[in-house]
Amino acid sequence: MEAGNKPDGTYYSTGMEPWFAWGKNPPPGEVNLYSYFLDMEVDPKMNKYWGNAFFPPGPGRGEAAGPSRVIPPLDQWQCWEFMIQANSAADVADGQQAMWLDGKQVSSHTGIRWRNDMDLKVNCLWLEHYGYDDGDPTRKYWKKSQSVWFDDVVVATEYIGPQSPSE
Repeated sequence: MEAGNKPDGTYYSTGMEPWFAWGKNPPPGEVNLYSYFLDMEVDPKMNKYWGNAFFPPGPGRGEAAGPSRVIPPLDQWQCWEFMIQANSAADVADGQQAMWLDGKQVSSHTGIRWRNDMDLKVNCLWLEHYGYDDGDPTRKYWKKSQSVWFDDVVVATEYIGPQSPSE
């Protein structure tokens, strides 16, 4: 995958990303699913294919800094869960994605055509922390220290929910 380029249907990706909405959201930002897929829209300002953002609640793309925004709390453990389902045929936009926070579904997005190569499956889990550098125009809205901790990572084929404290 190359940022700025439209996928050709032989790869796709999605991930949770915080968004400051140019100062409308406090740290750590509101969550959205930042996705690259076959039918994604071009950024008209730059004529590039940056990831398309899917904001809660869905089923459509949602609205940044809207009334349904989800801003996770700082400085506490949380259970984040994501689901992606590829489309069932090359010409059918029936793929979907969803996310949960501490067992509560916060978004569900449908009507996505992820791929045109039906042999392509979900084949990678990539844990990342999207950090910002000093040149970022949203710099004044985030703390100097940016940290994220991952623990108890699970990959499954069905929803399992958060662990109870005794597990």
